[in-house]
Amino acid sequence: MTKDDVWKGVSRMSTFKKKINIIAVLSKKKKSEAYIVNFEGGTTFFKLVKYSGNDRLELYTCLKKIDSPYLPKIIDIWEQDGRVWVLEEYVCGKSLREIIDKENISGAKVKSFLLMLCEALKVLHNNEPRVVHRDVKPENIIVTREGGVKLIDFDIARIYKEYSEHDTSQLGTRDYASPEQFGYMQTDERSDIFSAGIVLKELYAACKNKRPYRRHVQKIIKKATRFDPENRYLRIDIMEKDIKELYLGKVGRFALLLAAAFMFTLVTGIVAAWMSGIFNL
Repeated sequence: MTKDDVWKGVSRMSTFKKKINIIAVLSKKKKSEAYIVNFEGGTTFFKLVKYSGNDRLELYTCLKKIDSPYLPKIIDIWEQDGRVWVLEEYVCGKSLREIIDKENISGAKVKSFLLMLCEALKVLHNNEPRVVHRDVKPENIIVTREGGVKLIDFDIARIYKEYSEHDTSQLGTRDYASPEQFGYMQTDERSDIFSAGIVLKELYAACKNKRPYRRHVQKIIKKATRFDPENRYLRIDIMEKDIKELYLGKVGRFALLLAAAFMFTLVTGIVAAWMSGIFNL
C-alpha cells in the first residue's frame, strides 16, 4: 500500500484533515494491515489499521468508549469502501517477549506485570458488552517507558454473545490459545484467563528468585490453565487476588504478621476496656 492509498482511505475523517505520513509498516496479515503514522506538522505517532470487511466495526465502536491506562486509546473509526479503518494510540515501549528473552526478571516485576495485565483484562471483561481479547501473549503486552503495561492488538478480539454456542472463527496463537478457541465451545473471559496463566508460566520461568514461591505460582498456573473452563478461575479478579499474595518475601510476610498482631492487640484492648466499663457501672 502506498502513501496515497492510505491517505485516500482517511480522506473522509472528521477529526484529522492533514496529510498523513507513513513512518513504518507494523504488520501485513491476510485481513489487516497496520502502520505507524503521524500527521504533517505533528510529532505524535499513531497506529493506523485497515481491516478488509466490516466485521471489526462493532468491536472497535465498543472499544472506543473505553478509557483505561492499561489499553491503547481508540481515537477514531470509520468505514469506507467495505473496509474498516482504525486510528489508535501507538504504544511505545518493550514487549514482554523482549523482556522475558533478554532480562532476568525480579519477583516484584513478575507480580507487577501480571497485576497490570489483570487490570487490562478486568476492563475488557467488565465492559458492557463484554470483550474477550483471545490473543493474550507476551508479544501483545507492552511495558511502557514509564513502567506501565498496556495490552495491545485486538485483531481477533470479539464481543461475547450470550446465546452463541461457538465462535464464528477459531483463532489464536497456538501456545497461548485456550482449548475452546479450537472450536468446541464459545470463548469467554476464561479463555483470556487461560492465556494469562501461560504468560505467568513464562514470566516465572524467567524470574531470577523463583524458588521460594514455586508451589504458590504453580498452583495459580494449574488452576488458570485447566482444560475445562469450568475448572479455571471464573473471573480475572479471583486470579488477581491470588497473584497479589505472591512474592511477599520474608520482610513482607513479617510485616503482615506484625500488622495482624498489632490489630489483634488493639481489638483485644478495646474489648477489655469496654467490658471493664460495663462491670464498673
